[in-house]
Amino acid sequence: MLVQSTCHSASDDPPSGCPLDVLPSPSIMSSSTADTSSSPRGAAPTWVCLLLCVLAFVDAFDSQILPAAPAQFQYFIQTSTNTTNNEGMYFGVLSSAFITSFSIGILAFGYVSMSMRPFRVISIGVAVLVVAVFLSAISKRANSFELLLVGRVLSGAGEAAFQCVAPAFFTTHASPNAETLWLGVYSVSTTLGAVVGGITSAVAASTIGWDALFALEGLVLMPLLGVCLGGIPRSIDTLDDLTAEAPPCLPHETHHLLDNTTTQTTAPSFVRELVAVCHNTVFVWLCLGSAALAFASSCASSFLTLLLLGLNVFRDETDANVTQGAIGMVTSIGGTLLGSLLLDWTCRGAPQHRRSYFALRQLVVLMPLVVVNMVAGLAGLPNRQWYLVTAAIDGLLTASLPTILMTALLHAVDPSRRALTMGIYTLVVHVLGDVPSPVLMGAIKDAWAPACNSILVDGLVKLNPQCVQDKAGLMQAMLFPVAWDLWAVVCFGVALVVMRRAKQV
Repeated sequence: MLVQSTCHSASDDPPSGCPLDVLPSPSIMSSSTADTSSSPRGAAPTWVCLLLCVLAFVDAFDSQILPAAPAQFQYFIQTSTNTTNNEGMYFGVLSSAFITSFSIGILAFGYVSMSMRPFRVISIGVAVLVVAVFLSAISKRANSFELLLVGRVLSGAGEAAFQCVAPAFFTTHASPNAETLWLGVYSVSTTLGAVVGGITSAVAASTIGWDALFALEGLVLMPLLGVCLGGIPRSIDTLDDLTAEAPPCLPHETHHLLDNTTTQTTAPSFVRELVAVCHNTVFVWLCLGSAALAFASSCASSFLTLLLLGLNVFRDETDANVTQGAIGMVTSIGGTLLGSLLLDWTCRGAPQHRRSYFALRQLVVLMPLVVVNMVAGLAGLPNRQWYLVTAAIDGLLTASLPTILMTALLHAVDPSRRALTMGIYTLVVHVLGDVPSPVLMGAIKDAWAPACNSILVDGLVKLNPQCVQDKAGLMQAMLFPVAWDLWAVVCFGVALVVMRRAKQV
């Protein structure tokens, strides 16, 4: 295994390759002609990168089938569990089950990916996802909440295998001049998948049924699975070389690595690799900030449509999802491109090892703007026009965050540990963010807006018309995620302070 760096730095440049308390010296930095952490051994063909983006689209599509049709799924929960009082909590359990299995799976697959070819890991994940969506499809006919729950658990595990590999694959195998671009396209694919999934789910829930939508998703995934299994060139479907992208180190350690011709044949210790990743202080604060951001985002994605329907901002689920989807589709593309271009412009002429610093600085500037805009949007409810304007601004701001956050994260750790880093990062983010938030938000909705349940009207599932009487409770529930966004602002600010202090060591 690669010897851990114990180098120091008197440099004024924020580092990224080594942990912040073991920085590279300026003399070593100046001797490097390029940032090896961003130089792939072999650039992946465009179609392979597009394949990953398509898979990201389908994954995001799948994740939005549930929250985009809350009335339909609430009614299914009421009939399959024979309950009329706790459907919000059960609805949250479905979301949390997906996120829990995703969190556990991404850590396991992140470690496995250190000794398994990336597309082998992805193939396993896609195969599990195919099984998951077919189980979800038959759960409605079987009237089984438990079967749908199992399907969502497997769906989270399947997505984990893909999500821990894809961002690191772009960083390692994309052309150096297109790394940020592909991360941006990947992020846009995820956003568009969520938008299209939300619109399609809202329409399908009252036409062909959400069970048919799950089945169609499985049919789409099967040929993609075949390509992942047998169509990827072996030249790019390789393990990361633990020494090929090593961060700058002290001269005696560099000589040791150059003189060491012994090939690593055993997998690195999981505990040792785990400690090495978690030793990075900036990584820790990025995890905490991202967890708070994920908590707020999960609360909003799971219940925002339902709460807005209760406030009569939208007429029905189709109106809500089509309107918000159209805004999201435009702003996701514009926001991601603007954020990526701004980061590239900020980093112009700067060495690659400073990319993490500039990304984090941009994140610290954007997050307070997101919070202020959210508060302004809530203050104008239930005015539809005001909400749509603030939603568009929010879409532009938040769409730029994932690419910036991934850049800050992946350039702050050892390249050989990027997949494991994604696993640890995602586990922390979901355990502290996505997993508890839907259940907690569901319980809050049930307590503060008890009239917002689903009822059967003329053979159609509808949101209870009495929901509007709980306007005060709905507004309080929508303010709850804002507090977690404020915590994210604090954590990202601390991470930037830590990085600035580290460069003065």
